[in-house]
Amino acid sequence: MARGLATLVGVLSLVVLAGCGQPSDPDLEKPFSAETRTGVIGKTEDLFGVKFNMNNLTVFSQSPTAFPRLRLAVRSENTSGRDQQNPDVQLVCDESPEGGDWYSGSTWEPNGLLANGLVNQGEVIIGFPRKPQNPRYVVPDCTAAHVSVIATDPSNGGTLTVNYPVGADLIAEAVRAPIGPGGPLPDRAG
Repeated sequence: MARGLATLVGVLSLVVLAGCGQPSDPDLEKPFSAETRTGVIGKTEDLFGVKFNMNNLTVFSQSPTAFPRLRLAVRSENTSGRDQQNPDVQLVCDESPEGGDWYSGSTWEPNGLLANGLVNQGEVIIGFPRKPQNPRYVVPDCTAAHVSVIATDPSNGGTLTVNYPVGADLIAEAVRAPIGPGGPLPDRAG
């Protein structure tokens, strides 16, 4: 019995050691890349084969719960050769670790499916972030504000973030904007 057990342990040791000598998959060992850069309104960015352009950034009315909002006119085109998603879009401020939400009824949908060869153009309405301590309320200030456009590489999960600075004057104007409609939002007038 002891001899059989010793033989079994020896065979298992050889199997384990043989497995250790196998080359590993280098793609699985690479850390996901995360790149961040500053965007320019009107300049097209290549986000892993999705051409993205923010054409305009303006103030929109506040939400019915008094969250200031911005309106972004954007265009995305999938030139990658495969179906992808629009990038995520959010307003980021120093006062909150999370960005603001986008509003249902926007005519351009962050993270929406973007079929190969498709162009998606419209407006996305984004709000100020919520207070970290009480998410029912908006952050009291929005300093160092920027719109973050975040794309994920479908082949390896890496991310590319393009930050568009938002001026303090535009933030102050959004804070003073009147309360407006909820969602779905009405079509833009004019």
